[in-house]
Amino acid sequence: PPSMASGVDTSGVDNAELVGTMRRKKNVHGIFEDPWKAKVICWVSGRTLFLKPAGPPGKPQAQEALDLAEWDVEKGDKGKLTLQKKIGTGPPRDGRPASESGSCIHLRAESVEEAGVWL
Repeated sequence: PPSMASGVDTSGVDNAELVGTMRRKKNVHGIFEDPWKAKVICWVSGRTLFLKPAGPPGKPQAQEALDLAEWDVEKGDKGKLTLQKKIGTGPPRDGRPASESGSCIHLRAESVEEAGVWL
């Protein structure tokens, strides 16, 4: 598969159509903490986007699987992507903002051009 990931553990991505790394925004962070410091390995297989924290090879990392039929993807400026859970496709948000309930995910590619590849 086309790969934009280098120097990170990419196990589990054997049948992916696209593989790369992006930065995931931490929605709750300290005032001096970089909200974009979390690097994640991303891959698309079928209609599913997988996200896994980028860690050293050999260290197990939990992964998320997002059915893209249940998410709207919007391109922002400076290589940013926002995934917004479609209404009626998951558990209710219980009044919390989307960014705190897991129904909104912010990712940032290394470049605007790379963000375009993910769309």
